[in-house]
Amino acid sequence: MKIIVTKTDKLGIMDLRGMKSYMETRGFDKAYVIVRFTPHPNVVNFAKDMGNVEIIESKKYKDELEKIRERESGNTLVEIDMYSMSERRFASDGD
Repeated sequence: MKIIVTKTDKLGIMDLRGMKSYMETRGFDKAYVIVRFTPHPNVVNFAKDMGNVEIIESKKYKDELEKIRERESGNTLVEIDMYSMSERRFASDGD
């Protein structure tokens, strides 16, 4: 099983949409997103609807990463920058 592990301060719908597309096109089965701040309830619901994304709220990324490694031993874990998967990278604020 191929699993993404990523981190971000704030998680939004655009992030999850981009992640969903990234996972589908590259054959990932599951993702863990470690966030520093509590996501909006709509974001949490969107992630639940995706069915293969787990949001973990923590300010200690390395500690959470170790827990995931232990839990998912035997699977392939890939750390990916959230921004590189997000639809947000295509959004422009007009600068």
